[in-house]
Amino acid sequence: MTDHGGAPAGPDPDGPLSARVADFWGGGPVPAAPDVPLEPDPAVAALGQPALVVRGRNCADLVRPAYRAMTSR
Repeated sequence: MTDHGGAPAGPDPDGPLSARVADFWGGGPVPAAPDVPLEPDPAVAALGQPALVVRGRNCADLVRPAYRAMTSR
């Protein structure tokens, strides 16, 4: 914090900002990202690779009408 002159007004009475950072829902400190990526969920890995083409159509073409409907409201 600073006073109106721009000089530091002393230590923050609420403590350092890094100690007060909370997640969006107010649940406490935000955990740091892991240094290494986490292992994929076995249930998701069991699904295998998604098909790029469904009955000769690109998957993006199948999703486009739903996306337009959701975003045009």
